[in-house]
Amino acid sequence: DGAEAFRRALAIARDAHALDVAARATMHLGVLELRRGDFGAAHDACRDALRLYTTLRNNTNRLAALYNLANVERERGDAEAALALYLETAALAGQLGVADISIGAHAGAGLSALRLDDLAGARASLELAERALGGRTDWWFQGRELLESLVVRLAAHDGRARVARRRFHSAIARLELMDAYAAAWMVADCAASLAEGDDGIWRVVERYTPQVVERELVPLAARFTALRDLAERPTGGRNQIPPSVLSRLATPSTAR
Repeated sequence: DGAEAFRRALAIARDAHALDVAARATMHLGVLELRRGDFGAAHDACRDALRLYTTLRNNTNRLAALYNLANVERERGDAEAALALYLETAALAGQLGVADISIGAHAGAGLSALRLDDLAGARASLELAERALGGRTDWWFQGRELLESLVVRLAAHDGRARVARRRFHSAIARLELMDAYAAAWMVADCAASLAEGDDGIWRVVERYTPQVVERELVPLAARFTALRDLAERPTGGRNQIPPSVLSRLATPSTAR
């Protein structure tokens, strides 16, 4: 219903030549389509928003559109395109002094690098994200789940399982108070890397599965289905899954 409302708003705004309203509507539509799993529609909407904000010379909102487009590419499995867009986003965020998006973009670049098996690139991106984070005292910002996921997955890869699990559980507890979608996304992104020897991870997966199904978050529902299938395998089978496969486990079936 929300997506349909934004489509109607977009049509009215175009007829009225209200470019600023059209840009806002199409950017919100892109985010909703991403969560619904229509990656083609999400990509087109974010591209349209980027074009409109460029025409309007609104660099702040152009930055947001660019960041959303990078998220779309990451979620649909095009890690190379996502990495390029995150780097462009981080550069623009640095120019504009928008710290939140700068942190999220560096973290997104790190996750994209992990998807490409580029550990050095992932670590470099984490360093840049933490540098942008600085000494801020407010824990929440848009993209916090990307930073937390990157930290957790690198710690797990380095064999620091206890540190990774502690960071995971702490982040999920805080995220679910602020953004249920962000919390569910982080569970989907990290659970497979942490589950060995920790039944608590599977309990978190079970707790979130009904939520993503009921809210029709199709890509996340697919990821949780894959995780539940993994949970049903013998423990020895889980232990033998290499890190490169774990990083791809949650990629939606419609990914390129």
